[in-house]
Amino acid sequence: MPNLIVMPKTFAFVSQAVNDADRFLIRSHVMRGKNSRVGSRRSMREAARQADKSLAPLTTDCGPRGAPRKCTETAPGSVDTKPGARRQDTLVTTYDSAKHAAFPLKYTIDFDEAEDSCVPWIFSNMAFAHSVFFATSATNDFRLGRPYTRPTLIHLRRTIRCLNAQLGEDGGHLDDSTVYTIVTLAMLATLVGDMAAVRAHMVGLRRIVELRGGECYLRQRSKQHFMLERMVRILRSLAILSCEPTDWRSAFTGPQAAFDEASLASVVAKMVDARLSTTFQDFQRLTRLINAYANEDGRLKGDVFQHVLASIQRRLLWLRFSQVDGWSERLRLGMLAYLTTTFQLSGRRISYDYLSARYRLSCQALGASTASADMRTLNAWLLVVGAMSVLEPSEPWLGAIWDEIAGLWGVWEDVQHQLESVLWIGNVQNEAGKIDIDSRGASGEQEYQGTLVKQDNGFLSKLRNIEAVMDRRLGVESEAITRKRPDEREPLTWRSQLTMCLLWASGTMNLSCFATGFLGYEFGLDLRQSILICLFASILGGAVSGFCATLGAATGLRQISCSRFSFGWYPNKIIAALNTIQQIGWSAVGCITGGIALQAVSNGTIPIAVGIIVIAVISLVVSLVGLKVILVYERYAWLVYLVIFLIVFGVTGQYADNTTPTALTGADLSGNVLSLIAIVYGSSASWATVASGECYGEALVGDIC
Repeated sequence: MPNLIVMPKTFAFVSQAVNDADRFLIRSHVMRGKNSRVGSRRSMREAARQADKSLAPLTTDCGPRGAPRKCTETAPGSVDTKPGARRQDTLVTTYDSAKHAAFPLKYTIDFDEAEDSCVPWIFSNMAFAHSVFFATSATNDFRLGRPYTRPTLIHLRRTIRCLNAQLGEDGGHLDDSTVYTIVTLAMLATLVGDMAAVRAHMVGLRRIVELRGGECYLRQRSKQHFMLERMVRILRSLAILSCEPTDWRSAFTGPQAAFDEASLASVVAKMVDARLSTTFQDFQRLTRLINAYANEDGRLKGDVFQHVLASIQRRLLWLRFSQVDGWSERLRLGMLAYLTTTFQLSGRRISYDYLSARYRLSCQALGASTASADMRTLNAWLLVVGAMSVLEPSEPWLGAIWDEIAGLWGVWEDVQHQLESVLWIGNVQNEAGKIDIDSRGASGEQEYQGTLVKQDNGFLSKLRNIEAVMDRRLGVESEAITRKRPDEREPLTWRSQLTMCLLWASGTMNLSCFATGFLGYEFGLDLRQSILICLFASILGGAVSGFCATLGAATGLRQISCSRFSFGWYPNKIIAALNTIQQIGWSAVGCITGGIALQAVSNGTIPIAVGIIVIAVISLVVSLVGLKVILVYERYAWLVYLVIFLIVFGVTGQYADNTTPTALTGADLSGNVLSLIAIVYGSSASWATVASGECYGEALVGDIC
């Protein structure tokens, strides 16, 4: 550096002009320690680097973790640019929610805690981390009844690519995270019915397990064994795996437990195949062991649970009885349906079409006219399990048979006692079972969006039941007015923001809003006055709608729920009535302007009345398909509206009169100005009744609105 005189480390003198490289060195030296204030970008980057370094040498019970496995994909948290501890908390929270969301047995079975000590994998193993994000996003898509969204597909592709890279390394199959990642992919493939992917994953899993010691490896990891057995159950039900169980004897090797199982078990033994009877007794003993431990605030050991459950599952899947309404097949189907309750997702059921069809045929032949007390109990258990798992609780035949069988059981405690005498795990099934039983009580109460409401047998009640069936099967408005919690909100992207912008553009750029500005002429105002009133009144009304939209972001609620909490139960009814009148008025304006437009474009061949009817019918059909379809429509409708308005401006612009002043003066002028302001303001402020609901429908509450 000829132009730089280097002195002791704390000084640097410049004799004359320096080049860019030397200037950068000087500035770095001078500013050392100056840009390290708390919250600056440099300090945050340094904190993130230190956090990554602290995680690299971690060792857990799941095995030593060295440097992160290399992968060409970006880090799973790249969508969230906030580094440091906050990012780590987000990753851990996502992993925890994905791990526990669909596993009701987690509080009753004591799996090896070492298997849960895998949080560092999120930071050190890209395949596992992306699988966690994929699982969280995919289950949310499934719960909402929609196909995989873009974030879900991104994490799926990254998971597969990183997993392939990991398996290509020496010893990659020996990493426990590999098994967890593949099991996650296989289980989620079953949700969307991708059986080809399930087969591929299971073939790979079988090979990995064989290389790691086979059954000995699984016996040491009961939770992985449980997940793999669930996959085996699905594959065997599809005739993909068909090996016969090696032993039809009881899975319990010790002496019989000191439970009074004689009564119902003996009745079952007389009706069904001997192999199925032994399986039923094992299942009874297992559930009662779990309940006994739970009553003592304990948990059954995971290896015992998995050994017995795997034996029960294999026997149930191997047995097949041709007579669907016979007791052997009926009880087998009942126990299979009961097994499905050990893996469920909130908000939407997992579909088991074949099991549902056979179970329905089998249970429709049930009766209680001459049944003994034990048989009535068994029949009731079959109905409750079916309603909880593979049947629709609102099916009329189900309610009719239930009333005949369980008419003497008045309260839930009585029903629970009867169910526990068959197969029942209180900590897992009590809540769902109680809701189902209460919905069939004499009071006419039914579950609606997680709440018990009193229903009669009138026309509106029947419509609500139809809506509930559509929600469960088609996912139409499946969330209704359910609060959207922070962990259920989708990540913010530029595409999401653009979608919301276009949505509001389509909502406000329509003929009815356009026609509002024409009223200035009818009030006797000139063009300049009308334009100014439209601008400032729209800004004032839009501010009200914008403020109401922020309420949805803060609360996670649609606007109708916000007003319910703001005004209370009875005052909100007044607001609802006024809103109904307003919506009827604006619907009428929309239909009339649409009818006039149809008459205009048809050169008068379509009468106004016919045009109004056409617009009204089309609007009704669109409103029945749900908000999701409306949002898709409004995402692109603005472009059509814009073209139409540009054509209108081009055709009518030459007739604009900006020279003739208004003839109004005094009170007449003030009154008409205020009237037009009120109309334009009402046109914009009327969106306040649905403002946060629009954001809610886009699942972007708290990010955009």
